[in-house]
Amino acid sequence: MTAAAPDAGAMRPIAELDTRTKVLVIAGTLLGLFTAAMDQTVVATSIPKIVADLGGFGLFSWVGTGFLLASTTTVPIVGRLSDMYGRKPFFMLGIVLLLLGSALAGSSQTIEQLIAFRVIQGFGAGMIMAIAFTIVGDVFPPAERGRWMGLMAGVFAAASVLGPLIGGTLTDHADWRWVFYINLPMGGVALALLAYGMPRLRPPTTPKMDYRGIVLLCATTVPMLLAFSWAGNRFDWVSPQIIGLLAWSVAALALLVYTELRTEEPLLPMQLLKNRVFTVSGIVALLTGFAMMGSLFYIPLFVQGVLGASATSSGLVTMPMMIAMALAAGIAGQVMSRVGKYRVIGVFGLIVMVIGMAILSMVDASSSRSDVTLAMIIFGIGLGTSIPLYTLAVQNSVPYRVMGVSTSTMQFLRSVGGTMGVAIMFSVIQVQYHDGVEENVP
Repeated sequence: MTAAAPDAGAMRPIAELDTRTKVLVIAGTLLGLFTAAMDQTVVATSIPKIVADLGGFGLFSWVGTGFLLASTTTVPIVGRLSDMYGRKPFFMLGIVLLLLGSALAGSSQTIEQLIAFRVIQGFGAGMIMAIAFTIVGDVFPPAERGRWMGLMAGVFAAASVLGPLIGGTLTDHADWRWVFYINLPMGGVALALLAYGMPRLRPPTTPKMDYRGIVLLCATTVPMLLAFSWAGNRFDWVSPQIIGLLAWSVAALALLVYTELRTEEPLLPMQLLKNRVFTVSGIVALLTGFAMMGSLFYIPLFVQGVLGASATSSGLVTMPMMIAMALAAGIAGQVMSRVGKYRVIGVFGLIVMVIGMAILSMVDASSSRSDVTLAMIIFGIGLGTSIPLYTLAVQNSVPYRVMGVSTSTMQFLRSVGGTMGVAIMFSVIQVQYHDGVEENVP
């Protein structure tokens, strides 16, 4: 897969930015991305003490679900808005919302307050993740984007794996409220770097806002995410609640496509689907999100429940995967910048990822933790190679005027795939568990 040449006439001359400005912009972007990515997972190990302190056991799942709904829904909308009005105001607003939500979440007195403030954090994190990878395309020409895209993917992976460790350490040795307060200094530095060093770049003309598209996208995304979050957990897959949510989502999606095809300046340009690189990369993003989040959720459960490891050890089992993912992303980025051809690297990453998943599918009670670790490392190498490559391929194949929405759509599809992966794998585990009980328990 070789990316098609972008529409040069729509692109801003990248040479306008000097080296010092590029350093400030990338440093602030990386720090903002690290903070947002860490915030997705940092609360996981703190939930027991949070519930013990605030109560509300029946609502604690919304601490994660509220963040997920807000961040995922925000990503494609802000990606498009950044194409229209520039990256800087939305990226900085995202950091401000993340910091505000963090300060308020740390001072929560009830579980309901914490959920509401996590939603604010989610909106901020969604804005940051929608724009962070696009900024690479603003700052660097296509030939240089690979190494920086790899670095961004590596930082994202590192933050995701460090989140639970940082959260657990702060909860055990300080207070769970510091899980949220720790965002303040990091986000503050990122905000200062970008406020001082990032220029305001925007297109010469401002398109009209597609309000109908925003409403219909939310009407599609929210019920779909709720359905996959609740299916097999709170409700059966064939329950009226899940079927109703999915039916609503499908109907809203059909109306969204119909509306966007007839809108002069749509929120989601449908002509992108005619771009083969964009379409293939979107499918890969959905599948990699599915595989990654499913593994991150349930491999630790297997190690603890089947292999008998401690809770701490089971939580650490994903670290080799994330380290391999971060290293592979950095190496793949360097190779892409030197070679400039994506097809071989992309196929290699997917093959390695499938091999890792195949090995994981064969582990059982007779397997050792080293078997699981080896499979996770192989899987991580495949993920780390694939994620930055397909994002970069999309950036280099679309006109600059839609680069923001194109890049953020990849992040959106990975998030949706992750939600689907967790839900579907949970249902598979449930079925296998009940079958095993029926076969082995008299």
